[in-house]
Amino acid sequence: MATILVIDDKIDNLIAINAIISDAFPNVEVITSTSGEEGVKLAISGEPDVILLDIVMPGMDGFEVCRQIKGIKSLDNIPVVFVTALKESRENRIRALNAGAEAFLSKPIDDTELTAQIRAMLKIREANINKRDEKQRLESLVAKRTENLERELRERIAAEILLRKSEERFRLLIEQMEQSLAVHEIILNDTGVPVDYRFLDINPGFEKHTGLKRENLIGRTVLEVLPNTERYWIERYGEVALTGTPATFDEFSRELNRYYSVVAYRPQKNQFATVITDITEYKLAEKKLLTSDKIYNHV
Repeated sequence: MATILVIDDKIDNLIAINAIISDAFPNVEVITSTSGEEGVKLAISGEPDVILLDIVMPGMDGFEVCRQIKGIKSLDNIPVVFVTALKESRENRIRALNAGAEAFLSKPIDDTELTAQIRAMLKIREANINKRDEKQRLESLVAKRTENLERELRERIAAEILLRKSEERFRLLIEQMEQSLAVHEIILNDTGVPVDYRFLDINPGFEKHTGLKRENLIGRTVLEVLPNTERYWIERYGEVALTGTPATFDEFSRELNRYYSVVAYRPQKNQFATVITDITEYKLAEKKLLTSDKIYNHV
C-alpha cells in the first residue's frame, strides 16, 4: 500500500486533500501533519511514497521542510509536490526546484490536476524504488564478488606459500639424495622424431657420479656433452617424454664406463626426468660371480 504525507498548517486543507485522495486512490494511506517540524519527523519514520507540502507555514516553511527531507539519503528520492496559495511566479518555482521539489500546484486545488500529479508522482516513486533496489542488488553482487575475489586471493597466497615451502623441502631432498637426478627436454626433428635432448636441471648427486659440472651442462644437449651417446638411448628417453609412460632399465654408459639403473618419467610434456643409481660395483661383482661359476662348473 502506498502512503502519502500531507503537510499543511490549515486543518481544512488537510481534510479536503484527504478526501480527494481517498476518493481517487482507495488503496492509498494518507498521513497528515500541521507543522513542518512534525512533517519532517513523520517523513523520517514513515518514508511515504509522495509528500504534498504547503509553503507558507508558521515556524519552518515548506521550502526548509523540503530541503531537510531531500538532505536525508533515505528520503531524497521521495517526490515532493508543493501545494500552496502563493502566486505561481517564476521566483517561487525556482525556489521550489532549488529546494528539491518535483512539482508545484496552486490553491485553490483542482481535483483533476491533484489526482494527475499524485498518479505521476507514484510512478516516479516506483521507478525510484526500482532504481534503488537495482543499485542495491548490483552493489550486493559487487560486494559478494569482491569478497569472493579477496577470499580466492588469500587462498591463492596461502597455497603459494605452502607450495613454496614444499618446493624448498623437495629441492633440499633432491640436493641431499645419493642418486643422480637430471631433467631433460626432448629435441625433435621436423617429423617429430627425437634426435637429442637438452639438460634442464641436475642435482649434486649427478655431478658426483658423472664428474660433469652443472655449469657445463645446463642448456646444452647430450650430444654436445657426450657425443658418443647411442641413438637407442635418445629414442628410449624420447618415448618417455612423448608418451608419458615411465620406464625402468639398466644402462651402460660407454662415455663414462659405468653401469646405471635408471628410472625415467615425464614431469612435463616433451620432458623426461631420470633418477639414476650407479650399479657398476654390483655389475662387476655379478660378472666375477658368473666367471667363478663357469670355472667351478668346468672343473
